[in-house]
Amino acid sequence: MGAITLAHLSDSHLGDDFRFKSLLRKRLWWRTEDEGLLHGLEIALREVHPDYVVITGDIVNKCTPANFRHAAKLLRTTLSNAGIDVKNRVLVIPGNHDVQVVPHEDQYFGRLL
Repeated sequence: MGAITLAHLSDSHLGDDFRFKSLLRKRLWWRTEDEGLLHGLEIALREVHPDYVVITGDIVNKCTPANFRHAAKLLRTTLSNAGIDVKNRVLVIPGNHDVQVVPHEDQYFGRLL
């Protein structure tokens, strides 16, 4: 068996964020993805053509069904456009942002950072 090429993507933090946290960081909470960066990732993956892609931790900024749908669509599109077989060649491992710790945004201060 020959060498296997892995691409490891981590901490993508896709989707919207907690408003208070975003304001503290002087960032718009509803706009966290950089389309240019995603396109660059697509190009890099196409050039490297990894055998497998491992996506770890903090796929989303805030654990909500809408953010996961959004992240899945972005990642599926980016990886597919790069020629990656998403169904058979991608492993996703969630992180702490991918688990709902606080049920409502107004309880943000109780969340572990």
